[in-house]
Amino acid sequence: MDKKKKQQKRKIEIPNDGSSSDEGVVDPTPPKTTKKDSGSASGSKANVVKNSSGEELMSLGKMRFVSVREFKGRKMVDIREYYEDKSGGGLKPGKKGVSLSQEQFQQLTALLPEIEKELRK
Repeated sequence: MDKKKKQQKRKIEIPNDGSSSDEGVVDPTPPKTTKKDSGSASGSKANVVKNSSGEELMSLGKMRFVSVREFKGRKMVDIREYYEDKSGGGLKPGKKGVSLSQEQFQQLTALLPEIEKELRK
């Protein structure tokens, strides 16, 4: 039961136009989530979220996201856990994560068939 007490739920903010009876409904998901179609080969839809600084984050589930960002003039693929900032209300990057250079990301994608074989065992 301690875990349930620690989980905080936010209320959905609904514009008051007088026609809604759902005021005060508790929603455990982040309100900034928007779904977009991705151009991936598998045809799956990516769950894209914007953080407080406006960067697009592609959800991997459980507050883990992938983004492409620039660091010291180089583009990096950033795979990271995020947390929700209590004071500002936006998503902030956590300590746990990894940034891959374009070369490292290409090596990872080349290894995907072998990784999938290992996962099927």
